[in-house]
Amino acid sequence: MYGYSGKIPDIDLTAGKIGERPVEQDWAGEYILV
Repeated sequence: MYGYSGKIPDIDLTAGKIGERPVEQDWAGEYILV
């Protein structure tokens, strides 16, 4: 499966927290193959 949902995982191993954050569209165009 290929795709991009506009989010990246935000994982803090020290605190044991998992979350997600939005990705700027210009950044995604440069670094993520969509």
